[in-house]
Amino acid sequence: MAHAGIQALIRPGIKSTGCQGFCSRGPLVLIRPQGLFYQRVKPKDAKEIIERTVIGGEPVERLLYKLPETGEPVFLEKEIPFYKLQKRVVLHNIGKIDPSDINDTIAAGGYQALAKALTTMTPEQVVAEIEQSGLRGRGGAGFPAGRKWRGALKAVEKKGRPIYVVVNGDEGDPGAFMDNADCVVDVGRYFLRFLEEESCGKCFPCRLGLTRMREILDRFSRGEGSEKEIEDLMSLAQAVQDGSLCALGSSAPNPVLTTIRYFKDEYIAHVRDGKCPAGVCKELITYAIDPEACTGCTSCARQCPNHCISGEKKEAHVTDTVRASGAASAGKPVNSAQ
Repeated sequence: MAHAGIQALIRPGIKSTGCQGFCSRGPLVLIRPQGLFYQRVKPKDAKEIIERTVIGGEPVERLLYKLPETGEPVFLEKEIPFYKLQKRVVLHNIGKIDPSDINDTIAAGGYQALAKALTTMTPEQVVAEIEQSGLRGRGGAGFPAGRKWRGALKAVEKKGRPIYVVVNGDEGDPGAFMDNADCVVDVGRYFLRFLEEESCGKCFPCRLGLTRMREILDRFSRGEGSEKEIEDLMSLAQAVQDGSLCALGSSAPNPVLTTIRYFKDEYIAHVRDGKCPAGVCKELITYAIDPEACTGCTSCARQCPNHCISGEKKEAHVTDTVRASGAASAGKPVNSAQ
């Protein structure tokens, strides 16, 4: 605007938004329009962000996300592996709008289809549009939405009174809100545990295959396995998909196949490097004391049953990682502070 000679007062705005998916790195701050991404931000960081980034145009490097493999900082949200391969459809405005402010949604183009349906279309036209779109439910069955709406419309014509479609908004159904998934290995395990219980057991590809797939992912979550086993898992998933008798069995491997297709690097990190990039798999988590947060109160050192923490009073403490790892491997409780 200044380059174009336009005189205007520009005021930076701060907006609270919905969860951006990368919960393990929160609280998150996104600086637009650059797309600069800050993670694990604390109230005391606000002043530095305003002075150095908003006013000075420089990044606060200690708040940047760092690649687990190399420690290299990543400046922009779109370059972070967690977001890089995501194509958000329903949730494409996450991080851009305030979900508690309907005006913010309307400004971003929200509810335009609703306004069109209510003011310019007949019920028949609305249902036909939904049928033509191929829209399906996001749960395991993927049931066509148009078929449900068509059934309701026929019921209205038959009964001559209003008919209501009850919508289940539960996030717990497998396949729902996939954009929120953190560790893809853990996501696959969650789906398979659910589908194991849902399987009727009539056909052995579904009955035995899902259990074997879940067992493989259990091993991956512990840092066991190999890159070859990732290929074996894909082969087994395909066999379950091709050999199952019903839609549940044929669609059950989809979460695993999809996450391997788009996030294979996370699978490799588990089996080759023994690391969970999302910090979800408990057996792959290592603990350390944040020297900036530690006040030297000695509380953690006094409560640790394996004496893995040491340090002087009112000074930052440290964790004996070798002793802590040994205690964890032996199944003993380990206390640490972050």
